[in-house]
Amino acid sequence: SIYLNGIVLISSVLDFHTMSFQPGNDLPYIAYLPTYAAAAWYHGKIEPKPDDLDGFLREVRAFAENEYATALLKGSSLSDAERADIVKRLAHYTGLSEDYIAQTNLRINASRFMKQLLRDKARVIGRYDARIIGQDYDSAGESPDADPAFYTIDGAFVAAINDYLTRVLKVNMDRRYKVLDGEPSHQWKWLDKPGPGTYVNVAADLGQAMRQNTDLRVFAANGLFDLATPFFATELTMANNAIPAERVTLKYFDAGHMMYTHGPSRIALARDVRAFIKAGATKAGG
Repeated sequence: SIYLNGIVLISSVLDFHTMSFQPGNDLPYIAYLPTYAAAAWYHGKIEPKPDDLDGFLREVRAFAENEYATALLKGSSLSDAERADIVKRLAHYTGLSEDYIAQTNLRINASRFMKQLLRDKARVIGRYDARIIGQDYDSAGESPDADPAFYTIDGAFVAAINDYLTRVLKVNMDRRYKVLDGEPSHQWKWLDKPGPGTYVNVAADLGQAMRQNTDLRVFAANGLFDLATPFFATELTMANNAIPAERVTLKYFDAGHMMYTHGPSRIALARDVRAFIKAGATKAGG
């Protein structure tokens, strides 16, 4: 066995309960809400627009894990007055209309949110980065044709890797470089003992590793506008799998899933990771 003293996670998902929008699993609706709010704030859909994004997101987190979580748990036993209040607050925090919120049964799917937030402008927002805007074939659909946050940058990735391989490393290769390929994941052995209604959760394994190795620390980088692996989902995961909180460092960036594509965030991420590694090396040396 090799004992590690540090793990760096960038835009991670360890527990798929937090992002699997399926009937009977209400956790994703709670986990995604603060990111919906961040996207609505960025696109000017929150009125009046708060000056302090961090403070606004703290407010949304508190609502998500208290009143909203309770409302989803109560389901059809929710009173009309309670439902009306939740609808009103969800509409405020997401920038969506109260009628639309009511039609979703208080449960907003991320793909629908991408399409709905700027529907009045015939635009969609990105999944990897909700700040990015795209345009679909039409505006009537329920989900985007594609992710504008991906198709605006994938060409740059392809050019960069091919330039690095051929000009710098002098590697001759005929194989096509795929920026994002779902084929390997279809062959992945997700579970040792799969069963109906089972979600992958490796956060419990991380918790066990940290309890057995008291030097092991975790650094988790999160993009505030990431609709692929939302930051509040990471917070909930770290809080609910017997993970020692005092050895977890959470950092946030004004960017999306790939925060390193945003100049200031890339600089901040590099600085924070270096500090995390240095702290571990200093402790080990001491």
